[in-house]
Amino acid sequence: AEAARGDGAGPAGPLRRAGFTTAAALAAALADESDRRGRDAFGRLTDPDPDRYAWAWLAATVHLAAAERELIRSSWTAPAVG
Repeated sequence: AEAARGDGAGPAGPLRRAGFTTAAALAAALADESDRRGRDAFGRLTDPDPDRYAWAWLAATVHLAAAERELIRSSWTAPAVG
């Protein structure tokens, strides 16, 4: 959420411009969800239910792992000769 504060672009803008639209959407959702949970005067979460944040984190993590596997796989695959 810290990276997404300020101008509001965060990591989603460069990802979207590079064509990684799903990664951009997941990064934006994770930033939005982490920023949604406010804190009281003592720093405690006002909405202690972690489920929505956990789902956003899990979705981003699964997508990142799949993208990494695909990049590794494609680096070991010989280019097709036409």
